[in-house]
Amino acid sequence: MAYEFTPYEQELEPQASGARLGGPPRKQTGIGVLDPPVPPRKPLSPIPAIPRIVFKVLALVILAGVAAAAFVMLWK
Repeated sequence: MAYEFTPYEQELEPQASGARLGGPPRKQTGIGVLDPPVPPRKPLSPIPAIPRIVFKVLALVILAGVAAAAFVMLWK
């Protein structure tokens, strides 16, 4: 299948200038981007550390559960 290339030049369309300014039309700027109308929210405080004793108790409970499961499997 053959393709035919046809150049297409886009011509700029004239735009009316501002009536009061007398210059070319200006690009719209984002108002409030660098200076927001409301102050930013306070950042969240960091999550407090969990004491080591909690991890030790959790590890002990898991180890006891694995030991109990192995004991039950051996005696059945």
